[in-house]
Amino acid sequence: MGEGGAKTLGIVSAIRTLPGSYRYTLLSGGAVTVESPQRFELNETVEVSYSAGGALLSKSERRVDYRAALEDAVAKVRLGERASLLKKRGFSRSGPLDRIAVRMLPKLVQAAEKLLRAAISGAPIVVRFHGDGDGSTGAVCLYRAIEALSDSIPMEPDVRWALNRGISYSVESFYYDTMHFNEYESVEKPLVCIIDFGTTEESNDALKKAVERFDMVWLDHHPMPKGFLSDMLGDYINPTMFKGTSDFTAGFLAGVFSELLADIHVREIMEASLISDFSAYADRNDGEASRIATVLDFVTGIKNSTRYLDGPVTPAYLSKLISDQEKMRSVHDYAHSMIEDAIEMGIERSKRYMTGSGIPVNVIDFVHIADKYGGYLLPGRYSSRLQGRLEETNPDGSITIVNFRNAISIRVSKHIAGRVKLLDVIESLKESPDIVVSGGGHKEAASVMAAEGQSEAAIRLLLGKLGAS
Repeated sequence: MGEGGAKTLGIVSAIRTLPGSYRYTLLSGGAVTVESPQRFELNETVEVSYSAGGALLSKSERRVDYRAALEDAVAKVRLGERASLLKKRGFSRSGPLDRIAVRMLPKLVQAAEKLLRAAISGAPIVVRFHGDGDGSTGAVCLYRAIEALSDSIPMEPDVRWALNRGISYSVESFYYDTMHFNEYESVEKPLVCIIDFGTTEESNDALKKAVERFDMVWLDHHPMPKGFLSDMLGDYINPTMFKGTSDFTAGFLAGVFSELLADIHVREIMEASLISDFSAYADRNDGEASRIATVLDFVTGIKNSTRYLDGPVTPAYLSKLISDQEKMRSVHDYAHSMIEDAIEMGIERSKRYMTGSGIPVNVIDFVHIADKYGGYLLPGRYSSRLQGRLEETNPDGSITIVNFRNAISIRVSKHIAGRVKLLDVIESLKESPDIVVSGGGHKEAASVMAAEGQSEAAIRLLLGKLGAS
């Protein structure tokens, strides 16, 4: 906004309290952050003098119109124009995906405006993404969009990224976010963006607390249970609300959202989300997207990243990894060989059952896999890979159940999911709370949490509900 002796005006739109000083976001035609030991208040107009010694701030009697300055900065992104261009260009190789995306565009524009106001004004943002291939592809797309925005218009957004292992937005996560936001004062509300998780009744307690304190942009594709309080969220976006299904992945949704925000091209990353989540729209012949899917599934599954990776698992790290072809090859080759070996172990050790309607059910105790590859493979994504291999020998459809301690992952072939009604089965399991604590997911991929020491009883109960013997 100014340098080399120049002076400029800015209105204080956000303040972060630091030890012995304050970091201000000043808004005027764009935004800049300036650190100073002086104390100013929100909505005060400040004059900034730049010199070789740094920036000197002083209160000004002149005024900057905050709302006009913010709206002018948001308008520079031209969201409406970008939405029209994307609508014409398309988002994928699949007509059905594009038709669903077009129906979501007005809602995505609304959510993008909310995120832009927070990012430009310096309001703190937390982005929580599910720790798997689908969630991480969405996070990488959004990270690249925010980086591109920062290069195209003057702004320095304050974004914290958090990989989420669980399937709910917990009260613990809410308190963590609140503690982070307490370091700030801002004209715009703090914002939490959630990608690829949380659509479950277990999120309701945190959700009710969160909407009173900060804004939310929620991008998910999981089926909505009747008790989930989505109506409390103005910017909850799910393809199932727009004549789509969960095959329209959250990573793909976040990719559409990101291309709306900035002039980036993340087609291969969006395609990787489809492959990672075993979407019906996935093109498994896309070699580059398949490699990205394998690598992100592997990297986000590592519990102790320092054992193999040279950095923490953040969108910045993942984005750099995807761009490094040599590193990508190395990680992909290791992950691929490990997964192949683990699948063979699972097939050899599986227990086989049959439902009354002739559907094969394979039950695998993940403990043997964990003993060999502990910290590198997670039961859920292993279940999906194993199910894919078993379907090659059972083209008529099958069910895979992978158990590890109290967690049970279940996978059902897509073309028989309507017959199995997995989510109904899981709801019936919850009628035995002394055995099953929680459960949910997709109609083809879901999980159950057994009560402590009750995993074997939960599996017997599950097999009974499936009619398998």
